[in-house]
Amino acid sequence: MYRNRVITVISISLILMLVGYQYKAQVNRVTRYVKSFVINIQEENNTPTGTKIDTFAFSDNDIYGIDVSHYQKKIDWTKVSTNSNPEIEFVYIKCSEGVTLKDDRFKYNYKNAKQNGLRVGVYHFFSPSTTGKNQFIEFSRVYPGSQNDLPILVDCERMGDSRNAYLKELHLFLELCEKHYGSRPLIYSTQRFYNTHLKGRVNNYELMIARYNNKKHEPNLLDGREWDIWQFSQTGQVDGIPKPVDLDVAKHRFWE
Repeated sequence: MYRNRVITVISISLILMLVGYQYKAQVNRVTRYVKSFVINIQEENNTPTGTKIDTFAFSDNDIYGIDVSHYQKKIDWTKVSTNSNPEIEFVYIKCSEGVTLKDDRFKYNYKNAKQNGLRVGVYHFFSPSTTGKNQFIEFSRVYPGSQNDLPILVDCERMGDSRNAYLKELHLFLELCEKHYGSRPLIYSTQRFYNTHLKGRVNNYELMIARYNNKKHEPNLLDGREWDIWQFSQTGQVDGIPKPVDLDVAKHRFWE
């Protein structure tokens, strides 16, 4: 089934490539899609790319966290802080997206998670449709920062028409955050998006990588880097959270 699906998609892309120069931009977008599609199929079939051998094993002493947004509705943070399977040590809370979207649960989640003793950080969904400077200006208006917070997490999973332009604006946003808040941000991405667009281009930043396959295979990054936090599920069940939630596991207490 996997082989037939790949052959079909590649055949379609080859036909489109024959249309001619006037459709070059469209063909380029299709080609990028095909590459991403193949990597995604490999993930769905739990087939590790490259030659990486899994070295991480889940245990009772693992460092678990969650990341949340308005999607999870109203959260009872007292119940989250006492959840035992797994015990939640840290949480990333969505603050903003691009320049126009402010998460309407951010202030409530941020305040109540901290009041219940959790290690708290915030994340911004980076948009390819506006500049890094403008995104930083709006982000910093919503999030003043705190010395005890986790490093900012920058969510990278949507590419624009130009990878070079995207990376230029992303690096500007990262640099402005580090200068303003005093600590180097982390980068969040899916395994597919990282391997397609970010590999070898964000080497100075620690990584949270999403890969969902029932814990069978840890993230496999094609530039040989190791993940620092693995988002291993998007359907977690945690006391006090009415909707499914992303579950994360960290290799180390990155806040220490």
